Amino acid sequence: MTNMSPFWIPLCAAIIGGIFPLLGVVITQYFSFKNNRNIEKQKAKASFLSNRYLNPIFDFLDVEIEFLRKLSYSRGLESDEVLSKINEIQEPKTLSVLSNVKTFNDEDLTGLFNKFIEKRYVLIEIISGETIPEYNRFKIVQSSIDISSEIKRILLNKL
Repeated sequence: MTNMSPFWIPLCAAIIGGIFPLLGVVITQYFSFKNNRNIEKQKAKASFLSNRYLNPIFDFLDVEIEFLRKLSYSRGLESDEVLSKINEIQEPKTLSVLSNVKTFNDEDLTGLFNKFIEKRYVLIEIISGETIPEYNRFKIVQSSIDISSEIKRILLNKL
């Protein structure tokens, strides 16, 4: 029995010394895999939201700002002509983007978007009536840009 004692001590020490590091590596790899999977889920969600909802909204806002800028330089346009053009081209896009905005279920965001769209009609009234001085047209465009920036900021914070 005394000859066996020294043999078991190093063997047990070697087994324990090999199991603990191996166990540590397995646990580390498990949590690393779990964290990577969560990060990949978040990336996929952000990519989906960006492609399906944010990009169309951002594109619409940019196109609408350009439209308002061009409209602000217009003179003597007939209100009916402008409105019919808007109804044919812009209204379907507006409704589609509004549905994307409402997907976020944020009343402040929806209110800002509606306020942004109202600027278009205010500008058309100014152009058709010529009752407000010229500089107000550009204030409306600047106000639209500010609202657009706020909408984009809110949406980016939702990612």
